Amino acid sequence: MLLFKVVSVSLRLFNLFCSGASFTKPIRSPGGGDSHILWCYGCYYFISIEWMKFYLASATIIEIMRMATLKVFYYSNSSPTRCSSLWVLEIHYFDEERHLTWDDCLYTWRVMNDSSPDGTVIRFNDRSAYFDYLCVTGVPHQFTCVSKLGDDYISSSPNITCTMISRPEEPWKKSEVHMQDGQYCLYSGGKTYIG
Repeated sequence: MLLFKVVSVSLRLFNLFCSGASFTKPIRSPGGGDSHILWCYGCYYFISIEWMKFYLASATIIEIMRMATLKVFYYSNSSPTRCSSLWVLEIHYFDEERHLTWDDCLYTWRVMNDSSPDGTVIRFNDRSAYFDYLCVTGVPHQFTCVSKLGDDYISSSPNITCTMISRPEEPWKKSEVHMQDGQYCLYSGGKTYIG
């Protein structure tokens, strides 16, 4: 019986370490960090980042996306009020326009006036949009906050305040630094889920 338990635990540990070591991204490997895919009018758009540059590819089917030519774009901004690197790029489609967002910056202006990393846009059926992001200014830990976007879907009024919608409560979110990150929205059956 003891031998069975030792072998069983050993196999579980082996499986745990080996399966994590062999993980690869299913679409593009290595593919860059913070990958994002958008389906829009019969085409997939894939985007990923590598610090000061991002990659964009498009294809009509996922299998072609694995081999599609990546277009490379470079981001540079020496302003101390802007990001020095790219994080969490996303493509959103509103009113027949594609909007590319990353961290707390847009290509031409910032959505929020304070630091707002890991942001994503939440859409609702009534065509309203909100910016969901991490609050890191004026709070002791990272909280998930939300703020209504303007009718253009990409700007936030300076007089609109943010609302905290969650905070790190699980033990694994409180290890050394209380943190939340990487929230994203899923849409199914007319409902919006924030994960």
